[in-house]
Amino acid sequence: MKIGVLLDHYFLPVRKAVVEAAKAGFEGVQLYTTAGDLAPENLSRSGERDLARLIAGHGLTLSALCGDLGGPRFADPATVDARVHRTCRILELAGRLGVPVVTAHVGTIPADRDAPARKLIREALDAVGAMADRTGVVFAVETGQEPADVLGGLLSEFNNPALGVNYDPANLLMNGFDPIGGVAEVCDRIVYVHAKDARRGPPGREAPLGEGEVDYRAFVAALVGAGYHGWHTVERKYSVNAVAELAAAGSYLRKVRSS
Repeated sequence: MKIGVLLDHYFLPVRKAVVEAAKAGFEGVQLYTTAGDLAPENLSRSGERDLARLIAGHGLTLSALCGDLGGPRFADPATVDARVHRTCRILELAGRLGVPVVTAHVGTIPADRDAPARKLIREALDAVGAMADRTGVVFAVETGQEPADVLGGLLSEFNNPALGVNYDPANLLMNGFDPIGGVAEVCDRIVYVHAKDARRGPPGREAPLGEGEVDYRAFVAALVGAGYHGWHTVERKYSVNAVAELAAAGSYLRKVRSS
């Protein structure tokens, strides 16, 4: 179990956020690269090298990039081509940086295999998965907008190890799904985990890690039973004091790891 943090949720400039992550004892960081200075079209090759040196210089691993483009993701026929193109550029960036995983939501996947939105998402994943395979990166679909078995069913249609799952238990809980039982539905595809807590709704709402309704120790046990021993990266979008809350989340995960 490796413990990381989503750097953007410090809500600080990158250099200051890296310093805070190192001070808090995190082992790795994940970065959003969908807009701003770190988007592929804005980050020069020298900028890529500087970013890698900055993170490694503070004893941290760049564990993943976040390529979530928001909105309808791949379920909108009017924008899907542009979204696939941007996602492919993010995968290329990950490949150049030596980052193994890009995480993103892909839109709500209908259970009905004949639904137009499902077909659209499947076609997009086919193209994105091909690019992921070429770049040596895994594109990890984030859980939560549908039950885990629906996501697992869609991914089972691909014979492509470059398509995986970013498991977020809080997303599942907030949407009324089982965050622990769902592990078994996608266990062979989990390549990354967002460490996030929440309380049930409606509406569901995010909570500090260890203070919500996700039984995180049971969740870790389910993951270990499924053979997952990788990153648990803290995600906390709605903190009151980001530096303190992220540090507390890291401390909580270290206690879980040692128990």
